[in-house]
Amino acid sequence: MRVKKKKKYAILSDAVGNRTRQL
Repeated sequence: MRVKKKKKYAILSDAVGNRTRQL
């Protein structure tokens, strides 16, 4: 469960990073 949550956060962080890069 803990790993799953961490993975979810990593994906979210990646999405935010991609968005900032695009802007």
